[in-house]
Amino acid sequence: MLRRVALWSLLAVAVSCTRPNPRSCGDGLCTDPSLPFCDVDGALEGEPDTCIAVACSAAEFIACRGDQAIRCNSTGNDYDLLQCEHGCAQGASECKGYESTAQCNNPAPVYDGANYQCRACRTDDECPSTVCDVDAGACLAASEVVYATPLGLDTDLCTQANPCSVNHAISLASSNPLRSTVRLNPAEYFTSIHVSSGTFKIVGTGATLSAAEVGGQQFLRGSDVSIRGLHFDLSRGAMYCGSGRTDTTPLGGTLRLRDLTITSANQSSLFAQGCVLSATQVVFEGLDAPLLFVEDDSEFMADRSSFVGKNGSNTAYLLGRRVSLSITNSVFDEARLVLDPRDVIGSTSRAVFAFNTVVLHRSLALYRENPASTGNTGTFLTFIENNVLLATTATSNDAVDCTGCSVAHNIVFPQVSALPSSNQVTDPKLVAPDSHDFHLAAGSPALNAAVPSLGISTDHDFEGTLRPQGAQIDIGAYERKP
Repeated sequence: MLRRVALWSLLAVAVSCTRPNPRSCGDGLCTDPSLPFCDVDGALEGEPDTCIAVACSAAEFIACRGDQAIRCNSTGNDYDLLQCEHGCAQGASECKGYESTAQCNNPAPVYDGANYQCRACRTDDECPSTVCDVDAGACLAASEVVYATPLGLDTDLCTQANPCSVNHAISLASSNPLRSTVRLNPAEYFTSIHVSSGTFKIVGTGATLSAAEVGGQQFLRGSDVSIRGLHFDLSRGAMYCGSGRTDTTPLGGTLRLRDLTITSANQSSLFAQGCVLSATQVVFEGLDAPLLFVEDDSEFMADRSSFVGKNGSNTAYLLGRRVSLSITNSVFDEARLVLDPRDVIGSTSRAVFAFNTVVLHRSLALYRENPASTGNTGTFLTFIENNVLLATTATSNDAVDCTGCSVAHNIVFPQVSALPSSNQVTDPKLVAPDSHDFHLAAGSPALNAAVPSLGISTDHDFEGTLRPQGAQIDIGAYERKP
């Protein structure tokens, strides 16, 4: 009897040893529906060759297994394996889409090695043509571009391999809509340009343009010109958009400046006369001269721009003869704004100055000439709203003198002369104004304090930060991030 019991016990042990472990998939198979996926290398749950349970979102990327991507199936109860042609990478969030820029084309012409994907271009040097359409993120073809170089000749072909002179390149681009972009190769150019017709663009990343001689002038009039990336050095001569100071009849024109620098000295400057002038992310920098004159039937719009001077002696002069002005989300660093409504005779001019930060020493931050002193019969409407206006060591007791202006919801300091009650006369609490850091510090009275007027608002700040970041928009050029 004992021998029979022992025999049955041995048989039972033998049977139990041959029954498969439902969590083991050493043979690559998982037979338990509740444990459907074989974790071959243990990357998911730590034990190699183990069947695991699955609960996931349909099509969700899980991990890489060699050149395969593990991805959630359509019902969320198992994983599928996807073979990747160019390999799998966690940073790619699945299969590597591409391996080099040679595989990329517009509208995503640049290879992003971090994500193994193609993306839009952001800078000119990312493109074989050295010209990126930064709005579309696409590289221009070299056949669409006219190339110039300082030593180029009018007889050169103006191609990437054989660039020509600046003025010859401009002449070709202004008359050919299919090849209307001028690329100034990175270098310093000593030449004067005179443009009177056509619609074209100039891309000058890495290039500096100076007048050919002292007193030389750059003229852009009667044309529609967009300029990006170029450095204008006006230490040898002025630049005019529109008629120029010696002409009696404005010829008009449109000039769009973007992401560039204009430096001026020795009374040289940028003059807008009978011109539509816009400046986006432009640095106006002066040594001992005014930075900008806007007058005579002109429109001027600046956003995300800098006006940089020295000891408050450098000024943006906005003159009032039939003009329309708008400056927003911009910084005045040792430079001030002067509004001069002279010669507004029988006409209406309008100026909007909103969401800016002005910080300087020894001078008023913002000043408007008294229109009564000029004998004007017209109207100069001026709106000064939601700005930080700080004169840290002003020679007077006021940061603002703006007779006849609508001044509302600004932070002004110092200020003894009366302002409307919506303004705050107090220290704006900037991070480090003496070190040119004009961001708002914690506890600044400008935080969440802006009250935009109808049509005078903004959705971004000087640095491109979206507004608002808090309960409402901050006063000044900078929006503080939480």
